[in-house]
Amino acid sequence: MKKSILTAFYGGTFDPIHNGHIKSAIALAKLIHLNRIILIPNGSPVHKPIPVASAEDRINMINLAISEISEDIFEIDYREINNKIPSYTINTFENLRKEYGPKAPLGFILGQDSFMKLHTWYRGYDILKFCHLLICARSNNMINLKKIKFKFIDPKILHYIPFGLIYYAFTPIIKISSRNIRLRYKFGISCNGLISSSVQKYINKKNIYKR
Repeated sequence: MKKSILTAFYGGTFDPIHNGHIKSAIALAKLIHLNRIILIPNGSPVHKPIPVASAEDRINMINLAISEISEDIFEIDYREINNKIPSYTINTFENLRKEYGPKAPLGFILGQDSFMKLHTWYRGYDILKFCHLLICARSNNMINLKKIKFKFIDPKILHYIPFGLIYYAFTPIIKISSRNIRLRYKFGISCNGLISSSVQKYINKKNIYKR
């Protein structure tokens, strides 16, 4: 069986992007030997509130955040954020599969909380027909794996099979959320260590979350 390098996609509103996004993605990349993680910022998310920051500001903050890290693995895909209608993940991966072809290994990075709500998404589990699910998990809050008929796999196999597997990775526990950061800005609480310095400066300059 021929090996191809897995391409992983990481979706989110990134409102704003924070160190939890970056550090968990880098940890996952090291665990399964990724050399590309493509960030897909949402335009009109179906399962989350409308973003506070504009699409332009969120893109600028992502670019600032990834420019500060030494790992040259992050790229941005603009298809969802440029879409004027709500974007469903299943539709995005149907299109990605057409673009990459039937044999390319593709993965979708999900936080544990999002994975536990996958059954509420539009055709949530059908996503596995187009990619692997790469779960950034919390080791102190183990999912009941029997409920999802899960089995542990060698991460190497992700590079040989194009779709259909669930990989459960114990990434560092990083207690940060975009919502918490927005609230901190609203009430004038420091966000040092939670987001990159350049993103902090950008938010302060444009007064994004104090409106």
